[in-house]
Amino acid sequence: MNKFASISKPVENAALRVLSFGAGVQSTVLLLMAAKGEIKPMPDVVIFADTQFEPASIYTHLEWCKQELKKLTNDRVQLEIVSEGNLKQDELHRKKGTKIGKFSAIPFFTQNGLGKRECTGLYKIEPVRKKVRQILGYKKGERVAKTTLVEQWMGISTDELERVKENKVKWTINRFPLIEMGMSRGDCYQWFKKHYPNKPLAKSACIACPYHNNSMWRGMKTNDPVSWEEACQFDEAIRKLGSKGDNQYVHSSAKPLRTADLGDDKTPDLFLGECDGMCGV
Repeated sequence: MNKFASISKPVENAALRVLSFGAGVQSTVLLLMAAKGEIKPMPDVVIFADTQFEPASIYTHLEWCKQELKKLTNDRVQLEIVSEGNLKQDELHRKKGTKIGKFSAIPFFTQNGLGKRECTGLYKIEPVRKKVRQILGYKKGERVAKTTLVEQWMGISTDELERVKENKVKWTINRFPLIEMGMSRGDCYQWFKKHYPNKPLAKSACIACPYHNNSMWRGMKTNDPVSWEEACQFDEAIRKLGSKGDNQYVHSSAKPLRTADLGDDKTPDLFLGECDGMCGV
């Protein structure tokens, strides 16, 4: 008996099967395992929600995944890219027409702690939901039929059970195939290494995501100086943009990123470099 059956299982008679793709470790392995026939049934579509604030390496990896999926499925399954706009620019230049209003969507640090996170919902979850409705043939505001069920795949592994959540939309049921197979994040790395020994894998997250821990900041500073400089400039630009006048920071110390202590991690386990929902999976 599958001990994870109560957590996740296929949806019978699903009208649509969607893989919410984050271009990170787990979702990449989930995508390729499905394309190779190791997880069934294959999703009808793969959707990546682009915040337009990811490092260049992720966009390169995204294009590779797109071509690999096309090859493995004989072009039967498409990787669709959707976007609600440029999260960075919307945050810096709040104006009519952007998703961000009076309050920051990104959970910046202040002397009073961590702000509220809205970016995942606005720039990841909502655009995927809109695309699913479009594929189903529903217009804006049109109610989805009670008999319609969508199976939405999430790349969450057994060591992240705290990230398992029900979908807030009644007609969408989240499925976690990696958990069904008993696969951890480490297992995902091993699977990928076996099948693509010369291809690197990286975490997917926005360049200046406050959920980065010191290890990720150090890695960016050393290996991706372009993204590091962009993150530092963004950190400096958002300092006085807080709605309450509080200084804002992307580093957990609530100090400027450029001069922050990036030594041994003292960041709580909550800050794993990837937020829940659809970021980084």
